[in-house]
Amino acid sequence: RHAAVDLDDPTHLEFRYIRLLASVVDAAAEGPLDVLHIGGGGFTLPRYVDAVRPGSTNTVLEIDPLLIDIGRDELGLVATPGLDIRTGDARLALDDLGRTFDIVIGDAFAGTSVPWHLTTAEFVSDIKASMTPEGIYAMNVIDGRNSDFARAEVATLMDAFAYVAVVIPSDGVPNRPVNQILLASNVPLPE
Repeated sequence: RHAAVDLDDPTHLEFRYIRLLASVVDAAAEGPLDVLHIGGGGFTLPRYVDAVRPGSTNTVLEIDPLLIDIGRDELGLVATPGLDIRTGDARLALDDLGRTFDIVIGDAFAGTSVPWHLTTAEFVSDIKASMTPEGIYAMNVIDGRNSDFARAEVATLMDAFAYVAVVIPSDGVPNRPVNQILLASNVPLPE
């Protein structure tokens, strides 16, 4: 299972990592938000943002058109005025957006790993340029044991942002891969 959508309640979030990403939305400044989603998945988070932050915009960059079709045909995804879904590689599409975002959510995967080109210093620089001065980048990664990949991505984020944090399971990182949420901003991160 890679996504869970409650068709009747967009605020019901099945997975821990989605709840953690949603908490970034909840902790952001009050009012409507401009949110960029790197990866659409089940479109759970755009639906959540619409429900809890009326008037927000959600721009979704999704490389796989089949996921968009599944979202529409099976998961209740409907077009709304604040939803802009673009098909294509996020790294290439960032330049075409021409605007900045309050929150950027990185939740793109090829199997169980983030595509390598979405983890580079250059991509992180592009993400930073696409954010408002108070913006937050929240990135979902899957790692375990020594968390070598997560640690490397944290170092990349630390080179670009003034504030970086990692959210891991409360009992620590186990020997198996788990979702870890990396947060980055140029202003202090909210609790």
